[in-house]
Amino acid sequence: MTQRDEGHDYRDSKNKAQAYERKKKVLNNLEIVDDVLWLNYKGYEIRIEKSVFHNNNNLVITVHPDTESDYTHRLEVEE
Repeated sequence: MTQRDEGHDYRDSKNKAQAYERKKKVLNNLEIVDDVLWLNYKGYEIRIEKSVFHNNNNLVITVHPDTESDYTHRLEVEE
């Protein structure tokens, strides 16, 4: 049996992959310092941190507008 016989359309998969590559963008506004990743996205500073020394080693995501100095939203994901 060929891939087409099994219901797999190679051309469709190739087109989807090419569309994905056209939409994909490489971000140049990432900053990583130790266990913290900073991302500036559409006027918001997003901080992602996971450290054994802070927050019980949970993943913590905080967000604040560029105009604010402290975060306005916080998400903590427990292990």
